[in-house]
Amino acid sequence: MLIVDAIKGRFDAAFARWIERRSPVAASVRLGLGNIYVFPTLHGLVFGAMVLITFVTGVNYQNSLVLLTSFFLAVVFIVSILAAFANLSGLIISARDSEDCFSGDMAVFHLVFSDAQGAGRHRIFAQCHQAEARGFDCVGKETQLSLARQTHRRGRLPMGRVCIDTRYPLGLVRAWSWIQLHAEVVVYPRPVQGERMAIAGGDDSDSPGQARGEGDVAGLREFAQGDSIRRISWKHFASKGALYVKDRENPGESETWLSLDAYAANSLELRLANLCYDIVQMDQSGRPFGVLLHSKVLAPGTGDAHRKQALRALADYQG
Repeated sequence: MLIVDAIKGRFDAAFARWIERRSPVAASVRLGLGNIYVFPTLHGLVFGAMVLITFVTGVNYQNSLVLLTSFFLAVVFIVSILAAFANLSGLIISARDSEDCFSGDMAVFHLVFSDAQGAGRHRIFAQCHQAEARGFDCVGKETQLSLARQTHRRGRLPMGRVCIDTRYPLGLVRAWSWIQLHAEVVVYPRPVQGERMAIAGGDDSDSPGQARGEGDVAGLREFAQGDSIRRISWKHFASKGALYVKDRENPGESETWLSLDAYAANSLELRLANLCYDIVQMDQSGRPFGVLLHSKVLAPGTGDAHRKQALRALADYQG
């Protein structure tokens, strides 16, 4: 078994290098003669054997009808090869921005299949990193498709090789291509509530639940671009039909700093997960917060852009 596994590993590595030379990573890929491969399926091999037997029988018995049948079946097989190739040839595949996710969730990659001819492509399947293949038809000049890949750890997850294949029209041959696109998903640590170490003097004002200097609501102001939707006064919206946000007294004193070193866990990954949990909680509360990751400092702020910047810093953190 060890010898078989070693041989299989060498073969897989050599195959991966060959695929990378044939289909390097690119922003978009056009399928054509250089990257489409065609081979008979199991049904196609049986069909070919039947054609050969029919032809030998017709020659042996000098039966013109049997020979005509064998020639007709051979033409059907050849047309299947050409049709399968034409079903993929000319497709342009590109990637669009993908959404970030937490570790353990499914990373979703968005692909766009463009067909300048707009003739329609049928029964095409796409598979990403041994996930379940998704079938679709290209109708019109542009078709969008989403592929999911399981995540296991934080960081940048590339989409990897994607297999595009079809058995159209009769299932006798399979035409396929391997592509690699510039597409990746940022995977955040999985939020885990953790224990924060006690601060000397019993000052626990930096905890997410007790932001330093949090004041009462002093009044309302009109909603501005960048304000968190969690601070919107929905009661005033229901009564007046306009968006107002709650303003606080002394906003500069209500900032909370979240530090990676403030957690009691020994594991770096667990401390990052604890910090991720507090970032999510602070964002939901709508209070300004800053993040301390040793040499990297994120200034206090609020809103989706600030939350995304903080979580991406956790995903990219190397220690």
